[in-house]
Order: sequence, then structure tokens, then C-alpha cells
Amino acid sequence: MKSDSPHHDPAGYIVGGAWLMLFAGMLIWWPHGYVWLTYEDCLVEWAQALYCLTALMLFVVLVRRGPAGRKFYLLMAVGCVYLLGEELSWGQRLLGFEVPELFIRGNLQQETNLHNFLIGPYGTLIKHVSQWGLAILFGCCGVVILFFRPDGNRKEIYRLIPYWPARYLGFYLLASAVLELEPWAMNESEWAETLIYFSLVSYALYCYRRGREVRGQSVMLMFVGLALAGMICAAMLARPVMAGPVLQRLENGKRLFVERYQQKGWLLQSDQLLDSLLDTGADKAWVLRAQAKNQRLREPATERWKQILQRAVDYDLEQLRKSPQQVSRRLSLFEDYAQLGQRQHAEKTLAEAVESARVAVENCPESGESWYWLGQIYVLVGKRTEAMQCFERAAMIDPQQSAYRQIIYSLSHGSNGIE
Repeated sequence: MKSDSPHHDPAGYIVGGAWLMLFAGMLIWWPHGYVWLTYEDCLVEWAQALYCLTALMLFVVLVRRGPAGRKFYLLMAVGCVYLLGEELSWGQRLLGFEVPELFIRGNLQQETNLHNFLIGPYGTLIKHVSQWGLAILFGCCGVVILFFRPDGNRKEIYRLIPYWPARYLGFYLLASAVLELEPWAMNESEWAETLIYFSLVSYALYCYRRGREVRGQSVMLMFVGLALAGMICAAMLARPVMAGPVLQRLENGKRLFVERYQQKGWLLQSDQLLDSLLDTGADKAWVLRAQAKNQRLREPATERWKQILQRAVDYDLEQLRKSPQQVSRRLSLFEDYAQLGQRQHAEKTLAEAVESARVAVENCPESGESWYWLGQIYVLVGKRTEAMQCFERAAMIDPQQSAYRQIIYSLSHGSNGIE
């Protein structure tokens, strides 16, 4: 087969650059939208699945078209099936079936997929090695595609790859190599994965068109994929049984990004997320503590942050009057006092939390939640062995609760929480 002409296709570079600018712009100017864009099971992940599905369909058509390149297209189609299955946890997220026991015990996120047996929401050695390995692979492939153009006499290459990828796909792969390492630690790996999946569908379309430019078609595919992903998210929110978990994941994502923005000193973006959390009914005391931290980072010489923390104390005390035995609320009050520097109040509150947790375990020994909160208290006081025993008991009682397994893994690897 003939090689495509050595071209750069400016439209391909423009589309890729615009895509990266969209992510960066939302990260800086619209953090609420950025969480919607990049967090687990949100817009970009569904777009990735749709790009992979489209690539799969195109490669299947190419397999059926004729003998030329059939083995290569079949290999690509099988790869798409695997990637799509992993993205959707092999139907678990769509069909909602019960996770098999093997995946509950061994999968780091307790989902029906294979890659989370090795990597998950933890900063493990395997995860870091995998990130670097993917970055090197993408980078090498990007350099080859950008700077190496096989001529028509090198038939051995075309027996393996019927059409050499367009150069702009090399740019996508090089960008993915950098983003896979998450230089800002703000979910840039989702940017990388999106570019990879979009490169896959663009190449499939390129082969389908027998090595001719795709230009406008690839742009259309990108935006159609995003639009359909948005429709899927809207449909999930329209169903009460699915809306609850989605909104809870979004709240978790906002809380995570509040802390990430704080670590980088991007306090305006952190404040925006905190305001949206208040609007969605998140735990008010947690939000107030985060706002107090932002205020102290912004103006350490003023007492404004203490006033905000006092509001958190008042809120927690009000909630405790309604539910005196609520262990999680006593721990929240303990954090208020600790952040205020009121040591005596903090120690007294922690002692009360210990007593409430022990009473809860005695009254409801088959409650995984009771054992979980007792374990959290043991973590606070530095009793990691006792904490691990409590979390293991909680996981034994309620094996479907992923939080119990995750904190066991986290503690066993020397951390106090999930990354």
C-alpha cells in the first residue's frame, strides 16, 4: 500500500490544541465545570467510551472490507473491545449488576475491571511505574509518527500497518506522554486518555477513508462524542436511582479538588468550589473549615479565619444536640477545635467520640459503619493496629462497601487515607 503524503494537516493540530486549551481554561476559570469534565464517571469518561466504541465499529467494518490489513484491523478491534470493557467495568456501570466476590476482594476500587487489580486511587509504586511506562510508550510512538515517514519501498512496514498515521496524531501522543505524568496533579491523566482515544478513532476513520485526510470529520466526531456524553450524564441525573451516586461522586470530586487547589495556592478556584458545595447541601462544617483555611492562607495576620471556624463549631454543636450519639459529628467538632487551637476542647471532644463509638459498637456489633468510625478514631489517636482490626471487621460485615477496603489498603501501605 502507498504511504500517505508527508503532511501536517493544520486542522489536526488546531483541534488538538483547542482541546487542551478547553481543559486548561476550565481548570483555571471554571473549576465546577472542570470537575464535571474530568471526574470519575462524568463527561470525559463517557466521551472516551464513545470514541472507543466508534473506533471499534470502524475497525470491524475494515475487517469485513477485505483481506488487505485484516489481521492488523482485527488486532485493533480486539484492543478496542478490551479498552471499552475496562472503561465501562464490563457493563457494571450500565447494568448495575453485583460485583463478583473476586473483584470485591482484589480490585482496589471494587469494580468489575482488570486494571484496578494493580492501580487505583493510591500513590503506589506500581501506579507510578505504570504512569512512567505509558508516558515513555506514548512519547516514543509520538516521536516516530512525527518524524519518521516510511517510503513506498518499505513494504515490510505496510504488511504490518496498512496506513501510516497522520503526523498530528504524533503531536497528540507526545502531549499525552506529558499529561500522563500529571505535572499539575489535577487529573491531567484524563486529558491524556481523551487524546489517546480520540487519536484511536481518528486513525480508524483515516484507515476507513483509505489514507485520505479526515479534517472536518474528526472535528465533528470530537464534538458529537462530547454532546452524546453530555446526554448520557443528563439521562443518569434524570433517573433517581442513578442520580444519587453520580451527585455523591461529584461532591467527593469537588472536595478533592478544593484541597488540590489549596495546595497550589489557587484560592479563588477553591472558594468557587466551596460555594457550589454549600449550594448542593454538602456538610457545612467541612466547608466552613476549608473556607477558614483559605482565609488563613490569604490573610494570616487577621482573625477572620477564627470567626469562620466558630461558625463551624456552632453548626456541629447544633447537630449534636439533635443526634448526641453521632460519632462522625463529634469527630467533625474535634477537627473544628483542633484547627482553632483549642486543645482542651479538642481532647474532651475526642474522648466523647471514643465513648460514643464504643457504645455504638456494643449496641450494634453487626454494623459495619459503627466499626468504621471506631477505626477512624483509632487512626486519629495513632493506634493503627486497632484501627486496622476495626476496618477489617467492617469490611467483613459489609464487603460491598468500597470505603472499608480502600482504607485498609491505604493503612497497610503506610498512609492515613486515599490519594
